[in-house]
Amino acid sequence: MQRSVIVRALGREGVQAVVCHAPDDLPALLAEHNPDLLLIDAHLPQVNGLEVIARLRRQHALGPARVMVISSLAFPEVVQRAAVHRVDDFVVKPVQVEDFLGRVRRLLREP
Repeated sequence: MQRSVIVRALGREGVQAVVCHAPDDLPALLAEHNPDLLLIDAHLPQVNGLEVIARLRRQHALGPARVMVISSLAFPEVVQRAAVHRVDDFVVKPVQVEDFLGRVRRLLREP
C-alpha cells in the first residue's frame, strides 16, 4: 500500500496522519503531535525502521503510542526483532485497506 493510500484511508476513518519524511525528524514530530499510533516501514531507504523504533524507545520518545510495522519482508528473524522492540502489530505487504484499517481500529481501542 502506498503512503498516500494509507493517509487517505486513515482520513476517511477520522484518523489524522502526520507523515515524517526523515527519520531524524521523528522525535520532534512525536513530541509535537503526541500520536496514538506510529506506523513505520521496517525497511526505510536511509535506515532500518526497527532500529528507529529501538532508538525511540531508548530515548523514551514514543510515550504511550502503539507501534505498527509494515514490511514486505516477513522473515522469522525480522518478525522476532520486531517483537523484541515491543511492536504491537506487524503487517506484511501487500496489505488490503480494510484489513489494515481493522488492525488500526483494534490498536486504537486497546488500552
